[in-house]
Amino acid sequence: MHLESKLSRLLEWVGAWVPDSIVIDGKEMHLHDIIWDIVNKDVVTEGEKDLLLGLEKTLNKKFREDLENIEHKDSTEDQAIQDYCEALGLLRAIITLKDITSKEAKPERKDELSKKMRESTNDHTKYWLDFLKQLN
Repeated sequence: MHLESKLSRLLEWVGAWVPDSIVIDGKEMHLHDIIWDIVNKDVVTEGEKDLLLGLEKTLNKKFREDLENIEHKDSTEDQAIQDYCEALGLLRAIITLKDITSKEAKPERKDELSKKMRESTNDHTKYWLDFLKQLN
């Protein structure tokens, strides 16, 4: 009961690792590699977004199974902790997938963002220098 209630906390998944691989319907899926590849893509196509939504549903089903196991089926503390850790990683993967599929465009790259920040800082500096000149 304690582990199940921890999984329902708002930010419990923060810092959790996406599992390297999970078994769904008897098939092994290299989940970490899939998530890593998608996160590092510059552009996610609509077809890929549809596949990610399907993956999200599958992971959500597996997450619910882990919750059910923790509550009713796990007979040892070790099994419950193992299911808890897997569920936590699945929750992290689900949230990452939701974030990817909900974005219309990927955020700007780091170098583009730092360039805009420098330009903004330069604009602010020029503004304040002009203001100080007017005071003199």
